[in-house]
Amino acid sequence: FSSVAESWLKSIEPNVSKNTYSIYCGYVKNYILPHIAANDIEDVNQHIEVYITKIERNERAELVKKFYPVLSMILDYAVAQGHIVFNYAHVNVPLAKDEGLSYADIGIDELSAVLAQAKHDDMFLDFVLILDLGLSRGEILGLKWDDVDFEANAVKINRLVVARNGTTCIADSENKREFAMMEITAKLLAERKGNKGNDEFIIPSPSSATSPFNP
Repeated sequence: FSSVAESWLKSIEPNVSKNTYSIYCGYVKNYILPHIAANDIEDVNQHIEVYITKIERNERAELVKKFYPVLSMILDYAVAQGHIVFNYAHVNVPLAKDEGLSYADIGIDELSAVLAQAKHDDMFLDFVLILDLGLSRGEILGLKWDDVDFEANAVKINRLVVARNGTTCIADSENKREFAMMEITAKLLAERKGNKGNDEFIIPSPSSATSPFNP
């Protein structure tokens, strides 16, 4: 785990601010590695709730809330590098009775960490669309360029993308509607369209410009 964490820090350094990088280094070296540095990353991943419960006994709850997203990003990196096949930090978030972690308790630091990693993974636009429009993952992945009205800064929801038995499927939305979007969202969309003008879907499959991304 320690070597993967160090490798992750090196990989993100060119893509985040010096202040953010310093914060990440502090979380990793002072609060994460002292507890799980020598453990096998597969073991940490599969039993992440056990490790976090152990860490919570030694660190303040507010600190655990801050560095848990960093731990999750390290495991995302481990997935991308082929060390593990799935990041259990996404589903096994421990919920302590009093002041433990909670999906509903996300502050600016945590959100900043998520967006910084999203930029690194070329998923920044995905998160901006979710945050601005409040759409589900399937609705975001179902967006086509024909659904975007750049003059009115609006987006129409006509379909959603779902995964069934490992297959990507497109379904008509039962709740078709139109959303206004912020100027920054429209700007990011315009930049994406300029870079990938031949794509049918805003977030296409890596293997086909005319197919959606598998959720």
